[in-house]
Amino acid sequence: MITQPFQSMKGFSTLFTDLLQSAPYISSRFPALDDTFENRMHNTVMHRDREKLTQVLQASLSHLSLTKQQQHNLHLAGLHNTMAVVTGQQVGFLGGPLYTLYKAYSAIAQAEQLQAQYQSFNVIPLFWIEDNDHDRNEAAEAYILDKHGIPQQIICPADNTLPAQTPVSELSITDEILNLITTLEQQLPENEFTRDLIPLIQSIYTVGTEWSVAFMRLMQQWCGEKGLLFIRASDVRKSGAFASIVQQELTHPLRTLETVQKVNHELRNNGYMPQVEPSSVNLFYHDGTIRKKINYESSSFHAGDKTWTYDEIIQEAKESPEHFSPNVLLRPLCQDDFLPTCMYIAGPGECAYLAQIQECYTMFDVQMPLIYARHSATLLLSQHQRLLDKAQKSPLFFMRKYNEVEQDITHDMSDKDLELLYQQAQQDLEQILAPIMHYAESTEQSLTGAAAAARKTIHDSIDTLKKKITASKKRQEQTSFDRAKTLSNFLCPNGSAQERTYTPIALLTRVSWQTFQETITSFTALSNQSHYIITFTH
Repeated sequence: MITQPFQSMKGFSTLFTDLLQSAPYISSRFPALDDTFENRMHNTVMHRDREKLTQVLQASLSHLSLTKQQQHNLHLAGLHNTMAVVTGQQVGFLGGPLYTLYKAYSAIAQAEQLQAQYQSFNVIPLFWIEDNDHDRNEAAEAYILDKHGIPQQIICPADNTLPAQTPVSELSITDEILNLITTLEQQLPENEFTRDLIPLIQSIYTVGTEWSVAFMRLMQQWCGEKGLLFIRASDVRKSGAFASIVQQELTHPLRTLETVQKVNHELRNNGYMPQVEPSSVNLFYHDGTIRKKINYESSSFHAGDKTWTYDEIIQEAKESPEHFSPNVLLRPLCQDDFLPTCMYIAGPGECAYLAQIQECYTMFDVQMPLIYARHSATLLLSQHQRLLDKAQKSPLFFMRKYNEVEQDITHDMSDKDLELLYQQAQQDLEQILAPIMHYAESTEQSLTGAAAAARKTIHDSIDTLKKKITASKKRQEQTSFDRAKTLSNFLCPNGSAQERTYTPIALLTRVSWQTFQETITSFTALSNQSHYIITFTH
């Protein structure tokens, strides 16, 4: 295992690395794990509608066959002294990027640690599936590693007759999935791991199954035995649980906008770029199966071609809160207003926008949970470790865009010495041959031709040797480039981090789930202060 500081890696913002290093200003934007944490946990358990929470959890989990640990945690969720370590992610085809699984196991590990430390509370891990979102392109995309070690994009077929603003919660698997799974099977390596995976995928991605349900069922395969509970944002919305935040946002339009703009100005003054720009109203309106952005101007509210007066939209929010869902800035507040969240496991991007909304938590009278950065890792197979050993390079050398890797290898292998040696050899040969050439010509004029032929033969032999050396070098270079491409494809596919690109399926066609799970469990039990580079041990 290699421990790599985040600040030495590309793709991690200064805000994220400063947060992990407890830089004073950015740390002040988040609650701290200190002596006040237990009091904060007491405050969190109060004023939670446990009956509604249990009902919504049951609605989401009704699509699963729960493990004993999940059944136990579902029971605990209804008790007034139960806290949740929460994480979440948008729906992702074939499980989404690897970091989705890392977030889940980070939540599981932190729940276990907090449970051991605060035994007067129950602490359960909970995964929020954000399916109110309407970015179907992101939800449909997955990257696998084909049998040749090349990254391949796989797109889940969608019903193209549905408008682009249709939330993911309204999307179902079409019959095109059958051909896609056949293609997927042909692309994946032929081994015992693939033979186990394909039937699992076929059993989950069935025609008519909702995208969010398929995602949850696949995550269940990997996390269910650990007791992780799942809750769908669409189920929470339909329960009316967003009502408080929605009504406050509509009652005071522009308030969140002005508050976050002030914070954004402060962030810029401290050297950080804000992740999100706020809107006049940070809500969406669900018009049947269409999700529309709400705007406020000239004392009225607009969403697409729909318009409300102030009184009209407040009335609808009171009577039908399920028609409204939050944008990215208010989603954490809606989540933590409903769930007994003591800790949220956040990715680097989430840390950035959570840094913008501390004042919003106070403004909406919601307690901000402790924010814990998810674990981060790059995983290696033993064959890749052998290639690294032959290349005499660290994994970090290949964890960047391939053209940068190729340029450095080309520079390292440029052979100016051979050309200099060749030119020097030609000059030295001329000096050596000149006297004997002159002697032969002076002995007998007829020897001039023979001497010239001998001279040419010697020079030709040197030319031939140079060509052989050059050909050998090219073969070595090609081997180096092939090796580099294999490593880059695995460690940094398409110039992006492995954990942000490949679905878990990419690795589970190379190692067993037991090996994969043991590896994830091992590094998520460690500190989250560094990036881990790990070679599978078996």
